[in-house]
Amino acid sequence: MPYALISLLVASVATGWFVLATDASAGSKVLLSAVFMCSLALRFSFPQWELIGLLLQVFLVIGIVLYAKVHP
Repeated sequence: MPYALISLLVASVATGWFVLATDASAGSKVLLSAVFMCSLALRFSFPQWELIGLLLQVFLVIGIVLYAKVHP
């Protein structure tokens, strides 16, 4: 099972939801989008940093889920 693909899809959906459907500030939306793009760059441009990019995506999703719990 390609767990890295699952992480990529969940992080993409969660980031898209955060940017498009929340009332968060514009700065936090830009910051979260930049972190997601950085994780993609780490995973696909630098193969030696693939694990760091994967973990960054996992922490990103955890942060978005916590945000969704606090701000319903």
